[in-house]
Amino acid sequence: SVHNVNGQLQITGVYPLDHFRDYGSPRMKGVIGIHGTDSNEYMGKKVFVRDVDSKKAIELWAEIRLTVPARMGVVIRNIYGDIALSGGIPPAGQTGGSFDGFTDVGDFTVYRPEWSSMKIQSSYGKVSFTDGFGAARTVQIKTNVGSTYFTLPPGANPTFIAHKDLGFLHNDITEAPFKKDSDGNSVLRLGDGQGTRVDVAMSVGSLHLHPVGSSQ
Repeated sequence: SVHNVNGQLQITGVYPLDHFRDYGSPRMKGVIGIHGTDSNEYMGKKVFVRDVDSKKAIELWAEIRLTVPARMGVVIRNIYGDIALSGGIPPAGQTGGSFDGFTDVGDFTVYRPEWSSMKIQSSYGKVSFTDGFGAARTVQIKTNVGSTYFTLPPGANPTFIAHKDLGFLHNDITEAPFKKDSDGNSVLRLGDGQGTRVDVAMSVGSLHLHPVGSSQ
């Protein structure tokens, strides 16, 4: 559903679980009222239900695609599922917005974001920046169980401030080591360190830095 709440666009997705509790084997489609696991319709919309791996459990999913200008702030709250963010080169004067995303179980994949500030949190899942930090100047990442991956282009000059309870810090871009600061955080500056500030907090997980074009 889509609503305007105090001038903000709110998109809420609710899975119709009760409608799909009686799904069974594809061979049972049309037999004694049991639905199969191929394409189906719900409220006039096509819903895809498939078996999951070898467990033959039912996975009900939905995909939401949203395109917004970089100047707008975006807030995402997700229970289960991956989130992919794709930007590019923002038009002049279009940066300045913010992104605030949370998923309980799921991965974040970020490609050249156009927001100036980003906050990403996942209880169980990894966070990957696949080609630098785009227009972002400040990035805050927090994972409970999950690693973080940063693929950076030549000349990138971010500063990483990392904290972990259990995990490792891998820098495959330069020979520079992470150094402890007075607060016990691990700090790494690439180049002059005047680029994006990246704060990473992981309970269980490792941080990985790779150059663009490398195999991970």
